[in-house]
Amino acid sequence: MRVRHLLGLGLCVALSLIAAYGQAIPFSFTGTATQINTDPADPFAGTVGLGTTFSGSFVFNGAAADALPADPLTGSYASSGALYRTILNIGGRVSTVDAALHIGVANNYPSSLDQYAVLASNADGSLVLEFLLEDPGGSAFNTDALPSTPPLLASFSSARFTFTAQNIDGNYVEILGNIDSLALLPPTFVSVTPSAAQPGDQITITGTGFVGDVQVFFNGVAGVVQVVDENTLIVTVPNIPLGPVTLTVTTTGGTVTAPPGALQIGYPTIPTLSEWGLVLLFTALLGIGLIRPRNRNGWLS
Repeated sequence: MRVRHLLGLGLCVALSLIAAYGQAIPFSFTGTATQINTDPADPFAGTVGLGTTFSGSFVFNGAAADALPADPLTGSYASSGALYRTILNIGGRVSTVDAALHIGVANNYPSSLDQYAVLASNADGSLVLEFLLEDPGGSAFNTDALPSTPPLLASFSSARFTFTAQNIDGNYVEILGNIDSLALLPPTFVSVTPSAAQPGDQITITGTGFVGDVQVFFNGVAGVVQVVDENTLIVTVPNIPLGPVTLTVTTTGGTVTAPPGALQIGYPTIPTLSEWGLVLLFTALLGIGLIRPRNRNGWLS
């Protein structure tokens, strides 16, 4: 009975992971620092200054429920779990914020203000990242629903960014800036193994950004996909003709195609001698005396 319970638990965990990856939506962003505040010393050691550019991404739950369902003007959406994290690259340092991610949407609040706000923090509060997009004219949104595609920056009069970091010595930095771009984060391709397979075989694809609606195509024919994690896919090869294949991965964030020759359908064959090859081999053996021609009466001397 215990084995059955454990198997059932494992199946539930697997199904919940598949659901989580299917609901995840990745956004990428870039921006420029406009103000730096430190106290008492800079934990970034002066690597970030005015005009320093930054980039990153965040992954949120596209199926998150509104925590304020009775309020028609504001929506609050929380994403929890290791998958839903924010990554920031600034000043040559990469920071990962992975404890909490909240997105707030305001539509004509209290009368004409539209807002899109993102708040991410880690467990001890030493890293906090915030986005705030504002449209005083109230034309950016029609509802307070959670957007599944990046809000258009041109629809907002301001797109502000704030990142605060504190190290174990208590040194603190606050980086303010402007968000220059906000887009879906496309997947990337790293490898496929094995490099040759038959229809019905399973292959492993590695890369990044394998979240959302993940599909894999072999010369345009879909394979059966198992999402192991956001960097790994196991895919069953569909029934397609043997030969070179164009391997394409599509996600909610976009599409990536493997380099030519990454995968061959059909295993390599062992070279065999052709008829001309046999003739050349016979001639060579004859020339060095390993074999002798013969007639009806036997070997020729």
